[in-house]
Amino acid sequence: MTNKILGYIGLALRGKFVLLGEDNLKKVKKGHIIFLASDASENLKEKVSYIASLKGVDVVSLFNKDTLGQLLNKNQVAILVVTNYSLATQIKKCL
Repeated sequence: MTNKILGYIGLALRGKFVLLGEDNLKKVKKGHIIFLASDASENLKEKVSYIASLKGVDVVSLFNKDTLGQLLNKNQVAILVVTNYSLATQIKKCL
């Protein structure tokens, strides 16, 4: 299950259908999916859940900061948003 989800995230990265970081939460629309690191701060979790409830977006906390960062060849990533509707739908089916 998680390998399949990581594969879909990889496809989204290659297709440039990914937003990173807290600043890009303003660009989130219905149909997107937010990956929030399981080890993110409580303040960030509250902020993301508030924005997600306003915009009707699903939040997934399957991975930690290090795992999300490894996907992007970065140190740590707390927020990753998949913006492609088709990929987000396929990810939701895997959950």
